[in-house]
Amino acid sequence: EILFARLEPDRKSAYVQEPFGPILSVYSRQDVQIADTINLQGMPETGLPDLKWQEIEPAREVVNGSVFSIRRFSARTRAVSSGIFEFSPVATVQVVIPNQRNRQRDPFFSSFFDQIETRPVNLPVEKTVLEIKSLPENGRPGSFNGAVGNFSFETSARPLRVSAGEPATLT
Repeated sequence: EILFARLEPDRKSAYVQEPFGPILSVYSRQDVQIADTINLQGMPETGLPDLKWQEIEPAREVVNGSVFSIRRFSARTRAVSSGIFEFSPVATVQVVIPNQRNRQRDPFFSSFFDQIETRPVNLPVEKTVLEIKSLPENGRPGSFNGAVGNFSFETSARPLRVSAGEPATLT
């Protein structure tokens, strides 16, 4: 293999509305150059808000005796419903094709005038499963409405002293 991709969640299960983050890693052998654009298709279409992918620090790894460059992307999301989510995406990368015709040309001008040619390559990603659990029923207060997390609020009132019937602003 000279190109492949992996998708790994940061955990195997999460609760509804609990943040989690998948990481997409695109491996390319060092002698293969890929263009900047990577397209990911086949992610679950319901139950997850839009995933906003951000490229994180690249890495290198030896796999089966070959050195691979790894471009990594992470996203943070929260599931809005419980269930089993299966991720079976396909990552499409643009492989840079070396320009064979211009190898004999003047090195100064060939780098300036050459166009980069790319070809799309689809990289199927092994299926990844993530279980999203409903929030536990046990121990919920009667007034529970689904909010999960740590919350803090700041308020202020002006003026601080008022007589009955005078307006006050609470922010």
